[in-house]
Amino acid sequence: MIIASAFVITACVVVAWGIRAAEKLALEIPRVAFSSDVLAPVDIETGEPVTFLLVGSDSAEGLDPDDPRLAGRNIEDERNGQVRADTIMLVRLDPRTTEAAVVGIPRDLYVPIPGTPREWRINTALAIGGPEKLVETIDLNFGVEVNHYVQVDFAGFADLIDAIGGISVWTDSGVRDRESGFWVGEGGCHRLDGDMALAYVRGREFERYDEDEDRWRRIDLRAGLDRNERQQDFLVLALEAAVNQGGRNPAEIKRLIDAGIDAVTLDQVLTPDDLNRLANSFSDFEPERLRRYNLPVYDVWVPRDSEVQEIENPTAEDRAEHPGDAVLRMRSGPAQEVLDVFRGEGGFLDIEDVQVAVSGTDSELVSDARDFLAERGFAIDTDTAPSGSGRTVIRFSPGEVDEAILLGRFIVPTPEFELVPDEFDEDDELVSVVELAVGDDYEGVAFIPGPVFEVEQLVYGEDVSPTTPTTRTTPTSASPAPTTTESPTTTTEAPVLTIPSTTIAEILGRPPEGVSCS
Repeated sequence: MIIASAFVITACVVVAWGIRAAEKLALEIPRVAFSSDVLAPVDIETGEPVTFLLVGSDSAEGLDPDDPRLAGRNIEDERNGQVRADTIMLVRLDPRTTEAAVVGIPRDLYVPIPGTPREWRINTALAIGGPEKLVETIDLNFGVEVNHYVQVDFAGFADLIDAIGGISVWTDSGVRDRESGFWVGEGGCHRLDGDMALAYVRGREFERYDEDEDRWRRIDLRAGLDRNERQQDFLVLALEAAVNQGGRNPAEIKRLIDAGIDAVTLDQVLTPDDLNRLANSFSDFEPERLRRYNLPVYDVWVPRDSEVQEIENPTAEDRAEHPGDAVLRMRSGPAQEVLDVFRGEGGFLDIEDVQVAVSGTDSELVSDARDFLAERGFAIDTDTAPSGSGRTVIRFSPGEVDEAILLGRFIVPTPEFELVPDEFDEDDELVSVVELAVGDDYEGVAFIPGPVFEVEQLVYGEDVSPTTPTTRTTPTSASPAPTTTESPTTTTEAPVLTIPSTTIAEILGRPPEGVSCS
């Protein structure tokens, strides 16, 4: 059976937002002990990026004995601790830049499991050796070091969704999944309670109703990727619902934690102080800013006859001729760009790589800005000529848009932005330095970066709020660089930026523009 990932992150974020109001509850969350060398150490206090392994187990603990979801389950295996991971996600958080990313790992991915003589589906690692074995399997196959572990079960997901009043989901037509039990008879807004939300995210064989032909058509065709995508998008909807329900209000947070605390298990290393620090960093986080990735995979048929090689993209005839199992393989080359995000080698803008030249006519303010920006992790270029008065301004070239936006989120009050042509040094190398011209209005450097949308709107000069329609991003374009309409090397006119259309992914389940499900 299947458990949804959305509760895992919703619960984790709710706990983080509410730890100051519910520290006692946080201490009561069940823990799982790891050997000292399994989880990679991380210093959240200093703002180091942290990678969570989030697991939805197929445990039925907490379900009523008469619950139909127990049909077909081996309860004896579960009592002996043999619970499989149904949903596996990696989430990376950077507290200094408030960036967050998630990738779903298909449960049918066929990989070596440490300490075993053969390959298995990755979700069996939890049953073979518990959370430690799953963490070791992630490290072995993906080169991703896990810092913290979160696990959740069936009943907890439904309880938390009910606690936040359900989740509204839009469908263009009637949709069903006969295996999971999800069913809506027509298109439109649908308020899903906990049980129906569980059926929605656990479904693997979605069909939509075709009114013209009066028949149901299969729409889940991508080897579990549709399910992963639906889960990640539902996660955004769930986070938004938690916030709208009052998920940043201490009293409401306590109620939400009460609803889900028995379902969540954390590693023994993650402390209330760590959660508190993440809470401070992500207190203004907009759920739609969550970067969502798919792991590139392909279908493989593994015949039970060991003398027959596995068959890539098998046909029905292949399956009939060689009885075996349908699994997935990772496309190693294309997957590296995605995995680099969670290894800390790509995807996120590293604050230490942002070089800032601070200038201004007031040497005291300039010194203050340099010192505090350096404390936040920026690289400071001290070889600058005095400039600036009046309003504080950030000057940047077309290749430094992300850097300028990040810097602008730290400056109080929010500065003006000026796009300038690229600058080259005497060796004709591009100079990658963002200039902060400190003006009379400068008040300081924030400890935590402010909301990104306000700054983006100033940079691009257009509305880039969460409601701006966008398209789904691909693994190779999660953070596309803006383009210019003219080359700054051949004209004296300032270049012009255009908003990248794939900065934010389209959210499945969200109503079309102009329609509200609230």
